[in-house]
Amino acid sequence: MRLKFAAISMLLATALAGFPNILAGVPVYTIEQAVTVVQEHNPEILIARKKVLAARGGFIEARSGFLPSLSSSGLYDKRQTQSETNLRQEDYNAILRLEQNLYTGGAVTSQVAIAQLNIDKANYELQEIANRVTMDVRIAFNELLLNRAKIRVREDSVRVLDEEL
Repeated sequence: MRLKFAAISMLLATALAGFPNILAGVPVYTIEQAVTVVQEHNPEILIARKKVLAARGGFIEARSGFLPSLSSSGLYDKRQTQSETNLRQEDYNAILRLEQNLYTGGAVTSQVAIAQLNIDKANYELQEIANRVTMDVRIAFNELLLNRAKIRVREDSVRVLDEEL
């Protein structure tokens, strides 16, 4: 992983040092600005944020176990008859049911507690991913600065050697 960062930062440093006219259109970031940009656009962090939202939705779902539930169903049927009959030609049925759990044996309370733990877990995972990405950005940024300094030193040594010859 460090070799990948070193290779990328060396490539960037070489490209940026060799082409000063390209630098005119490229924004210059401080390390804090680079970290902020990465935290806003990194796909892993965005996914972790969505997982936190999903965990909050699970908490709302678990908490709904304390509320009553309402269900309905219905049926409507119309018959066509060929002969006259005393039966109704239309049948209909409607059911509306309101249910409230009086005792669940602690199931709803346990589901709410589990949902709260899932929220905490998702928040810790988000924090871990954000910290890891921030560390990677800081390492890459500092390696880029180091490689730029190495390039300047080598350019100066080449210039000194050219002057001595």
